Amino acid sequence: MHGLSALYEFPDMDLQKMSQAVALLPQYDDYYGLCKTPLRQNLTICKVSSATLFRNEKGNRIRFQIKSNRFLSGMIRIIMGQLLQIGQVI
Repeated sequence: MHGLSALYEFPDMDLQKMSQAVALLPQYDDYYGLCKTPLRQNLTICKVSSATLFRNEKGNRIRFQIKSNRFLSGMIRIIMGQLLQIGQVI
């Protein structure tokens, strides 16, 4: 684990929707759409073995953890951006 993190302050996040989206990640192999520079890559195939969203005991912070055989350029940042959009309560 690298211990890298960022904090995004959003008052109401739908963590159930976010968790449902995270659960889909290991079901796919080609992450072309989640790569910052897909045309520069020889291959956009990644084997995601697990992806989980955790909430701390206070319920005021979340942590996203993903394990894969490799990551593409910008992949994690793009995934988190999409998760934050999914979780926004409008």
